[in-house]
Amino acid sequence: MSVSERFAAFLEDFSESRIEQMSELFAEELDFKDPLNEAITLDHLKKIEHDLFKQLKEIRFEVTSRQEQGEEAFVAWIMRYRFRLWQREIEGCSHIKFNAEGKITFQRDYWDASLPIYGEFPPLGFLMKGIKKLLSVKP
Repeated sequence: MSVSERFAAFLEDFSESRIEQMSELFAEELDFKDPLNEAITLDHLKKIEHDLFKQLKEIRFEVTSRQEQGEEAFVAWIMRYRFRLWQREIEGCSHIKFNAEGKITFQRDYWDASLPIYGEFPPLGFLMKGIKKLLSVKP
């Protein structure tokens, strides 16, 4: 099974109990960034993931596509979750790179945090929607 297949399978079966199994997929030292967090060790990444389960409920990923070439891959996904009382979803993509042993050493998660995350807080949501409306190109 390729690294992108293993990563996709991990996402689609993602749960708090699986966090401790991340060492099967990730190197101990890594370079991880998403719009909210950064980590340079697997232990720190595990803390980030545990915190995710404290903040959000019913987290589920659906992998929509993946492409792998050489020692890197792109995996597109939709993350569905419950925040407070509402179901939400975020579309994103993970760019991963891996070493000769097939362990992920680099991960960049790309997704829009402006409305799905910041928009949950009334003053910020109002501001973000206003900025989006102001900057969007009109037909």
